[in-house]
Amino acid sequence: MRLLILYGQHILPEENITVGEYLLTDIEESLGDFDNSLYGKIAAECHALLVAGKIFDQHYFIQHESGEVANLAIDLLAEPWEFSPNWEAMWNYPLQNQPMPERNFTLDMRQALDRFKLRKVQKMCALNLARVQTASKSGDHEAMMRFMKIQQKLNETRNEIALRAGTVVLVK
Repeated sequence: MRLLILYGQHILPEENITVGEYLLTDIEESLGDFDNSLYGKIAAECHALLVAGKIFDQHYFIQHESGEVANLAIDLLAEPWEFSPNWEAMWNYPLQNQPMPERNFTLDMRQALDRFKLRKVQKMCALNLARVQTASKSGDHEAMMRFMKIQQKLNETRNEIALRAGTVVLVK
């Protein structure tokens, strides 16, 4: 949500679409499945605006009719830290490992998407594993085998996303 609210209208040069379009198209199938209902509400509203050909920016959220959405936007936009200009101006010591955050939103967005997808796939893995166990206990070997094949594919997907995100997945 932070990226959607903060950078939703910024254009991604390599894709020639906005951050909002990229994010919402990528997670479109998950719009009704957010753990945080407020985030889900905002994502669905932004998606509806894009489909209707309307735009949204930070001001849209800050001035939102819902106080809950406006407060969240203000919280997400108010950064608790800032980079001191003295590091560069006085000491000639700019950021060493990455560009300033306002110029780094493309990488930030891709990493956030990977973390979002990883959590979704992990939830799917846990749900499917419960199905495997239920089928095993009931003696339904055909269903158990089907769920085990699904589990294998889910694990592969989870591992691909984790590798891309640089995350180590520990199986319980």
